[in-house]
Amino acid sequence: MKYLLHINLTLITINMLLFIEPYIGFLSLIVLGSIQVLMAVIIGFNFFNLNNRGKTQFIIYCIITYIVISTISNGLKIFICIPIYILLAFLHLNITYIINRSNHKKTRK
Repeated sequence: MKYLLHINLTLITINMLLFIEPYIGFLSLIVLGSIQVLMAVIIGFNFFNLNNRGKTQFIIYCIITYIVISTISNGLKIFICIPIYILLAFLHLNITYIINRSNHKKTRK
């Protein structure tokens, strides 16, 4: 769990750099989203170890991700949802930051 923030921050930084060429940035956004969903599964297995803020944001992330995935399968254009994808990426980054910070506080006590 402690490496999720570093992995996530690295992937988002690479993704933002790849948006210099928009087409490559959009393709890398798919890879970023897939990896973040896998990270969400890892976080989900450790859900009860999260603090209240982390739990709330994780639930919001899961609900929004489910809505976005279900609307895409219903035929909504992918490019319409790109701002939502980017916001979800940063929400996931915030969740991993909260987890890392709370784990850091636990180890300092």
